[in-house]
Amino acid sequence: MAYTPNPTWNSGAAPGIDAPALNHIETQYTESSLSLEQDLFTAYVISGMVCTKDGTTPSQLDVTAGVAWLLQSVDNTLRRQAPTATTFSTTGHASTTMYLDLNPDGTFSWGTAHSGVANHLTICTVTTDGSANIGVITDTRTTFTNFLAAMIGTFNLPTGTQINSANPVLQGAHSNAGRPTISVGNGAPSSLAANEVYIQLT
Repeated sequence: MAYTPNPTWNSGAAPGIDAPALNHIETQYTESSLSLEQDLFTAYVISGMVCTKDGTTPSQLDVTAGVAWLLQSVDNTLRRQAPTATTFSTTGHASTTMYLDLNPDGTFSWGTAHSGVANHLTICTVTTDGSANIGVITDTRTTFTNFLAAMIGTFNLPTGTQINSANPVLQGAHSNAGRPTISVGNGAPSSLAANEVYIQLT
């Protein structure tokens, strides 16, 4: 849910300062603390929501708890949603494909078509066999985000900024087709992908 400010405040008349108005303010604080400004990141799953076939019931899809940031249609902010672990059934859907999506309000959509809600994130795709049992599960989570994706200028870091780890590496995701990749570090050139550039820092 996006931040929804109260449109007017009146002295001595509705909506004056009363319990509903104060509760509205408290609710909006919670929404604000769980939201990100619209231009910072793109929507993504930050952790969890792993789909697996249940070990006992072959028609049951188990989904772990997780956290995602989803785009809100009202104001284009990103809202943190943390659905708990849950299950879904493929019973009655033999030899078909089913889709699990996470909606911007944190609810799941499960069915033979994708969610009709705008700005949902896909979580996984499930194909079933002739007995309506789960056959193949395909992970479709968006687990990366773009920082300042719409920025038309240059993002500059302060002088002396460091990326620290035991083996400092700045590496793009070469598994994502269409995205340029630069790897920087002291690793062996043979470990880089064919389209990567090796830069030795001394």
